[in-house]
Amino acid sequence: MPARVARSRLRHVASCLSHPRLGAASGDGGVGAASAGGGGRPGRVLAIQSHIVHGNLGNKCAVFPLQLLGYEVDNISTVQYSHMGAGRQGTILSGEQLTALIDGLEANGLLGTYSHILTGWAADAGLLRAVAAAVRRVRKANPAAIYVCDPVLGDNGSLYTPEGLAAIYRDELVPQAHVVTPNAFEAELLTGSPCTTEEEGLAACAALHAAGPTNVVITSIEVEQVETIALLGSSTAAEGQRSFRIDVPKIEGYFGGTGDLLAGLLLAHGAAHPADWARAARLAVGSVQAVLARTLEARRAAGDEAGHGGLELVASSGVILSPPASGPIFSDGWIAKRPAPDQETRRPWRRLLTGEAH
Repeated sequence: MPARVARSRLRHVASCLSHPRLGAASGDGGVGAASAGGGGRPGRVLAIQSHIVHGNLGNKCAVFPLQLLGYEVDNISTVQYSHMGAGRQGTILSGEQLTALIDGLEANGLLGTYSHILTGWAADAGLLRAVAAAVRRVRKANPAAIYVCDPVLGDNGSLYTPEGLAAIYRDELVPQAHVVTPNAFEAELLTGSPCTTEEEGLAACAALHAAGPTNVVITSIEVEQVETIALLGSSTAAEGQRSFRIDVPKIEGYFGGTGDLLAGLLLAHGAAHPADWARAARLAVGSVQAVLARTLEARRAAGDEAGHGGLELVASSGVILSPPASGPIFSDGWIAKRPAPDQETRRPWRRLLTGEAH
């Protein structure tokens, strides 16, 4: 993954105070033994995204946490680089090479063993189309397989993938996905509409639902206050679009792999709590916050302000297994009423949930 992926897709400071209705600070119904795979076994994930030798990024930020949470993970590296940043060396997987790997799995009757698929960064259009084909083949072998799509394209108004990949995500991958996890910039690219306010974020969720996914998590959108960043989530149900929001205080820094970690944790906690994605997201964000805090502490102790080693995942095993509270979840009519100084500040949220007129 390119150097610019180093910008965190979910920034962090110390945890917010937990909402009284959201449970204790830890042990709040993580994945544990009860999980999507049944029988105490969460399942097996096919994870297709980037890899670096030194540091943590891409699959290295997803595989270890998923394994901690009980998943077997088979990972395919879309790239293999020596390290993050300038001067890296390595190779990029071609679409033909990915297809050959999928052919081998299929020939041995293994595609049907995957309960989940997780995809992330791809280097070019040919490889991304091969990823889309691989997802189709896995879901044909096991129609019950859950697909989590992290549409890695860029952040903060800048692409770190070639132009044209957004259309492939929009047309070939997002329609297959059960869960899609763009940041605000990626949501704009996928929907063709701005995503800079709460109202626009919920409209983007609705547009992405219309494309296919039943669960959408926009992992970073700056709304209302410069001190915080919001995660907006939405699920479709019989009663309509149900949405939630988590506000996380910012920390400025170099945290490559945060989005990869969050996507993996959303897979695990979403599988454990399929009817309550607000809870799943809170658990995932709680772990991410704690990992970033541990990472920042380790950097300061080592004098490594640039963060060349990436996220401190092994040292954070405890908070991955038992997520701390991530702060209050705000929503209108689902988990908790979002506090506001007056009705007008609440109207944009309510309009999208209920169809209330302007």
